[in-house]
Amino acid sequence: MKELKNLRTRNEKHFLNKDGTISAYIYKNDIHYKKNGEYEEIDNTIIDGGLYYLNKSNAFKAYFRKDSRSKILVDIEKENYYLKVLLKNNKNELLKLKRKDNKVTFNEVIENIDIDYQVLSNKLKESIILKKYNPNQKSLDFKIETNLILNLNGTKIEAKDQENTVFIIEAPYMWDATNNYNYNIFYDLTKINNTTYNLTLNLDNYWLEKAIYPVIIDPTIVNPSENDWNVYDTYISSDYPENKFNN
Repeated sequence: MKELKNLRTRNEKHFLNKDGTISAYIYKNDIHYKKNGEYEEIDNTIIDGGLYYLNKSNAFKAYFRKDSRSKILVDIEKENYYLKVLLKNNKNELLKLKRKDNKVTFNEVIENIDIDYQVLSNKLKESIILKKYNPNQKSLDFKIETNLILNLNGTKIEAKDQENTVFIIEAPYMWDATNNYNYNIFYDLTKINNTTYNLTLNLDNYWLEKAIYPVIIDPTIVNPSENDWNVYDTYISSDYPENKFNN
C-alpha cells in the first residue's frame, strides 16, 4: 500500500492498493496538522529542546522548562499566541520534572499532589493527582500569563484574539480510585492586567472527604481544530446512482 499524501485531511489517510483501489482510513482524533499549506504527521513525543522539553510536531507547542526554579508549569503556544500556566503558592521551591513518551510529570508540586501533562492530538490534558485527603485543600490557585483575552463562558474558559477562539480550557471534573465521578468543581477567573489572570479551581471538599484516593482532577486545554465536525453515516445504492441517503 502506498499513501496518497495529497488526499490527507486532519483525521484521514488514503492508500493506493495493488489492485488499483483506494482505502480510506478515518481516525477519531486528528493525526495530521497543517504546515505551510500541507498536512504533516502529528508526533507529540516529548523531546529535548535545550532549555526546555517540548512536543515534537503539532499545530501547537507545549514547552516545559528544565530549570527547576521556574514557576511555569507549561507554556502552550500556537502561532503568535501563548498561555503560560503557573501554580501559585506551591510549597516546593523546585519543580521536579520527569518525561516519558508524550507525558510530563511534576512530582510533589504541593504536598501529596502531582501534576501530569499529556500532549494529545489537539489538546493538552492536565491531570492533578491528589494522593491523600487534605481538609485545608479547598481550591487550587494558578496564574495565567497570555496575550489572549480570557473569558469564563459557563463552566469553560475561552482564550480568544479579537475574533477567534485559539484555546479552550474545558470544564473540569474529578474521579476517585473507584471511578466515582464528581462534576461539582468550577473555575473563578479574575483579570489582573492585560496579560495576567488569576485562576482558582474550586473543589468539592465534602466529596473529597469521602473519596477513595488517589483522586484525579482533569482540566484540559484544547486547541480547536479547523472545521470541527461530527461523523454521520450514509450509504449509496447501485439501483439509484443519482441519490444520496441519510446525511
